[in-house]
Order: sequence, then C-alpha cells, then structure tokens
Amino acid sequence: MLIGRDTSPEWLRRRLNQLGLDNVSRQHARITVLRSAASVTDLDSSNGTFLDGVPIAAHAETPVTGNRELRFGASLRVTLLMRSSV
Repeated sequence: MLIGRDTSPEWLRRRLNQLGLDNVSRQHARITVLRSAASVTDLDSSNGTFLDGVPIAAHAETPVTGNRELRFGASLRVTLLMRSSV
C-alpha cells in the first residue's frame, strides 16, 4: 500500500487532507505485506519515515516485525499489528 497525499487509497487521502497533514509527502512510503511478513520503504520523502522513532533510509526496504509504530513525517502515526500464523 502506498502512503502519501497523492498515492494513498481514497479513504486515507481524504483523512490526511481533513487532518491537514501536509508534512506527509505526495508519495511518502510503501508498506508491503506478504503472508506474515511486512516491510516499509521510504520513497525519498521530505520529512522522513520512522520505525519506532528511528529514521529509516530512503529507498531501503526495512522489515517490520511484531507490533511496531510507523511514523510518516512529523505527525502521521500508524501501529502495524502483525498476527502470527498458527
């Protein structure tokens, strides 16, 4: 899923605009989920992407495990909840 003011799903774009989150870039980051594994890639955003408060490098696919907090720019926080397969 793409995260950004221009690239997110319609429901998320509307919400970003309502909240006035202009520090989220138009094409900010990509979240990829395959089976029980997830990763986030910063798409060279202006205000950065953070995993548990630590900045991730632009264009580097970064694994996300467990219940971790992603932050896009200064104020959009998302907790990625991963279910373990049984």
